[in-house]
Amino acid sequence: MKLKSFIPTVAGVLALTGCQLVKHAVSTTPQFGVVALLDISASTDQDVLKQRYQKELLDVIDQLVPHGAVIRADAIRATPLADTVFPVRIDVAKMSVIDKNEFTMEESLKKAKDSAGQELSRLLSDTPTTPMTRILDAIEVTSRIFNGEEMRDIPDRRLLIFSDMIESSERYEFTRAAFSQRAISAMIQKDRRTGRIPKLNGVRVWIAGAGAGGGSRLSSDQLRGIEQFWLEYFRAAGAELVPTRYGSTLLNFSVGP
Repeated sequence: MKLKSFIPTVAGVLALTGCQLVKHAVSTTPQFGVVALLDISASTDQDVLKQRYQKELLDVIDQLVPHGAVIRADAIRATPLADTVFPVRIDVAKMSVIDKNEFTMEESLKKAKDSAGQELSRLLSDTPTTPMTRILDAIEVTSRIFNGEEMRDIPDRRLLIFSDMIESSERYEFTRAAFSQRAISAMIQKDRRTGRIPKLNGVRVWIAGAGAGGGSRLSSDQLRGIEQFWLEYFRAAGAELVPTRYGSTLLNFSVGP
């Protein structure tokens, strides 16, 4: 029996062609659904940050794909609601191996990771730097993926945001915003009234890059206020973001709960 582990290749889709050689295996629902957003705004336009983003995302792929995963990644573009296309796409069914002698998953996963690295390199080098950072709009787009056919039935869904988390848009300018508890509550209530809080029920969130890039110009109080905003924003969206998963690098990410 041949098993095709990936959706047919389209532009930007990563195919594990080696998995077609697997025999006597059972395909089940992927265990993980991951959406990754990468900040390429002027405030994070540094090679060292881009290299870190790429390395950390490839590490995530390396950890999750053997367990079955649907992974989507894109840059936070100038107009996310119109331009987000998720060119990096990985679809691997969870495998229950019966005949390990004929199983070539290890080689296939290496090919997938290599292809993902190439796609990420193109994404980070070819996507124009944006003067603003519309993180909130990009997160709104991810809710359509998490609640759509691709991921809604996946048991473990995760959102990874590689960014300094400094929203800079017509909506909010975090470098000038006040982040008292009262101000944060007012911002979230405003977005709730206008229907701009996405539905991310059950999604777990990791932030990697907080305070890097543009954050280096902000005070400690401002950075703490921005963190508090995001903790409460994701809580309002039904997602789970905790301080131990909010940092300047990817923290406490593992296959386990």
